[in-house]
Amino acid sequence: MVKISVVSGFLGSGKTTLIKKLLKEDYFGKNPYLIENDYGVVNLDDQLKNEVGVQMLDMSSGCICCSLVGNFLVELEELIRMRQPEHIIIEPSSVSKLSELQNVFCMLKIPYELYTTVTVVDAIRFAQNQYVAEEYFWDQMKSADAVVLSKVEKVSKETLASICRQIQEKIGDRKIICEPWDTAYAPLLEKACRPVSYEANVSARRLMLPRGRMRFKGA
Repeated sequence: MVKISVVSGFLGSGKTTLIKKLLKEDYFGKNPYLIENDYGVVNLDDQLKNEVGVQMLDMSSGCICCSLVGNFLVELEELIRMRQPEHIIIEPSSVSKLSELQNVFCMLKIPYELYTTVTVVDAIRFAQNQYVAEEYFWDQMKSADAVVLSKVEKVSKETLASICRQIQEKIGDRKIICEPWDTAYAPLLEKACRPVSYEANVSARRLMLPRGRMRFKGA
């Protein structure tokens, strides 16, 4: 059964940094695939391939949670059937709703294990991001197994404590990780996240859209 992990977060929060770090810590196992849907940034496929050897798939012409959902499901199932990866990492658009992406997974016609769902939050821009896109901001955190606070060494202890209190009030007993980047994150996420297996949805119906097919990188 293929494992699927999602690393969400706003632009500049540190999603790619966390993915690279977890890849180097072998959190995702051998030869994982990364689906990159963050169309607001420059793709980092060559950098990631050279540094950690991950196989890249680019789907940057729309959001996989809404406008590209039909093609995303077809391409994801094709990837699983044709290449049989052990682990697929998905980096969704910065302004996507994680709850909607999780609903998309329910339409998969292939069994899968939702291994890790983590949201990266920029401690420096916490107030700003909450102000400009509050609905998306909190949806990403409420829908994750764990929240990783990035750039924690650049804010005061008082500010960090305040941010943690605000997040905890919203997400309940989900884990908040606020450690420097040089900390080993794989053991922390292994404790915070509980993989859940799902059967194939054989009755799912989907809308096929004509644009936005994923492109394999470095295969």
